[in-house]
Amino acid sequence: MPELITRDGGQISSLNFMRLVKRAISDGIIDGCAISKSGSEIYIKSGHIVACGALVEVEDMSVKVSSSGELILRISMDGEKQAQIIARTSSNLTQQDLTNGGKTYETRLATYTYGSGSITQLTVGSGSSSQPSGSPSGGTSSGGGTTSSSASGILTSKVSSTVSSPTVHYSAKYSATREGSALSVDLTFIAWLNSSASNLGTGSKLTIYARVNNGAWKSVVIKNTSASWSGTSEHSAVLSLTATSSTNTVTVDFYVTRSGSTYSGTAGNLGSAGSPKSYTINLT
Repeated sequence: MPELITRDGGQISSLNFMRLVKRAISDGIIDGCAISKSGSEIYIKSGHIVACGALVEVEDMSVKVSSSGELILRISMDGEKQAQIIARTSSNLTQQDLTNGGKTYETRLATYTYGSGSITQLTVGSGSSSQPSGSPSGGTSSGGGTTSSSASGILTSKVSSTVSSPTVHYSAKYSATREGSALSVDLTFIAWLNSSASNLGTGSKLTIYARVNNGAWKSVVIKNTSASWSGTSEHSAVLSLTATSSTNTVTVDFYVTRSGSTYSGTAGNLGSAGSPKSYTINLT
């Protein structure tokens, strides 16, 4: 006799839940799980992935590689049920139907090329061989894949304020990733005074303005009016920027302004909106 499972008080098993999900959703990333590269490591952000109806939760993780290959999600239902994200030499996917007694299922998340000690190309969204892939981090539902490029390093190790008394030095580091045309750049700024005898007291505020690829300016305060700086201690601020880019060449501009209700002079100022400090990043 047929049994109505989806009724008040009814219970749906994990297997029947997988059957529903498999019917409704193709293999792929549901949310999050942005995939990027740096050096010889692949980074996966937290999120959720579906494969053969199985829902997998991913926490921030990285995988180190030493040769070209592919990044896959492997689900094992034999013994201790588990899911793994692993890097391996490209191979045929094992895709046993988990909803019909299958024990192992694999889906491809990305492929990559390795050379000279680092990953030179990462293509996200290669998908599975039996179903169309989802939409992983800018990928396409047709399984065509999206090229990912990234870079990190020092934007400038030291650049000094236009006016002294006191002189303020600035440095900046960057971490940039491009998924298709979506570009994200994280900037970390450090500021410090010129000598142990230097002082920049309360009442003055230092604001850093930055942009990528001549886009809109975004700002972060590195010194509030309530703060008092003395000596050569370092002070930091982080700014995250987004833009669109069709190339791996990225320009980053920034300048610093001093303001406040009780201050005199322009010590700490660096450049201006019309004449910012400008740098170029080349993603790989």
